[in-house]
Order: sequence, then structure tokens, then C-alpha cells
Amino acid sequence: MSEWIDAARALPEQSQEVLITGFERCRGEVTKRRFKVVATHMDGVFYNGETGDDYYPPTHWMAIPEIKS
Repeated sequence: MSEWIDAARALPEQSQEVLITGFERCRGEVTKRRFKVVATHMDGVFYNGETGDDYYPPTHWMAIPEIKS
């Protein structure tokens, strides 16, 4: 199974789709609630593949776990 990687220490490859996590923001303030989403890494920024919106910088990322059937 994949392990979370600290985004401050290493980033995924360019155009790689990964699972990211970080803290949500509300009215510009960081909250204690975490988010987890799939995002694509491009030039140090993580984007939503469906909308193209960028996410607040994540704290950690990991390769998308393989689903075994």
C-alpha cells in the first residue's frame, strides 16, 4: 500500500494524477478539517482533472492505490 509523502519534501512527477490531502479553508482561514481528493500535479500546483480548478497546497500526497478485484 502507498504511504503519504510530505509535499514540502517531494512532489509527484509532472502530469501525475495522485491522491492529495490538506486542510480545508473557510473564508480564507485554515480549518482543522482535512480534505482528500484526486488531483493532477503540474508545475508545483495540483488541479482538479474535471474542472481545472487548482487546490490549496496539500500537506501530503500519495500514488492512487491500486484496486484489486
